[in-house]
Amino acid sequence: MKPQTNVQTFVPSPLCSFPALRAQASSLLFGALLICEAFLPHDVHATTITIEPDNYPVGTVLTSISPFVTLWTTSFDNVSEPTFAVSANSVPSGAPTGSEVFAAGGVAFWETGQRLRMDFHASVSTISIDFAGSSAFDTEVGRLDLYDAVGDLIAEDDTSPLAKGETEVMSLSGDFIPGDYAIAYTAVGNFGKLDFLQLIIPEPSAAALLAVAGLALAGLNRSLNRRGAERAED
Repeated sequence: MKPQTNVQTFVPSPLCSFPALRAQASSLLFGALLICEAFLPHDVHATTITIEPDNYPVGTVLTSISPFVTLWTTSFDNVSEPTFAVSANSVPSGAPTGSEVFAAGGVAFWETGQRLRMDFHASVSTISIDFAGSSAFDTEVGRLDLYDAVGDLIAEDDTSPLAKGETEVMSLSGDFIPGDYAIAYTAVGNFGKLDFLQLIIPEPSAAALLAVAGLALAGLNRSLNRRGAERAED
């Protein structure tokens, strides 16, 4: 007589294996991403855009030198005046960096009636620009204003009173969006110089990764539920 073989097939219960797997995946995924969110600076992968007049030949028009910002000359009303193009211009002394500064129609100083306007074409987290006092008779104060797309002032920064040759960086930080614009000029005095413009363009941060992870986890849950149902039917 042929011996009988008792063969047992073990089918794991979907009520045990899949919930456990889902719980483990959830814990690992969210644990890792929450650590990332807590310790990773949101601007760690930000892009810094620099417009330095010294990097261009004297007389170079800088109006559209960057796709992220357009440079204009304006007057008291902050309306762009294309007639006086923003350019790189050399000065004998007093430039915050190197020997070239921003100029309006070849004039290398900025005052209340001649201002530098910077229109954003991307989200910006920080804008900074150098200001130098240039008057031999009195101190001067630089100002950086930030406006939204409808022209409402949302932020401003003033330098301390600066004597001729003294330099200070004007800077504003926030969640600035395309359409916003900045205005830089001499608020007190008439001969301040502007130089070395920088913009920080933020990239997706850990918060965005968390959102993507949430979608991935939802997909994982659907997949496990479907597989569990198929096992149960078998």
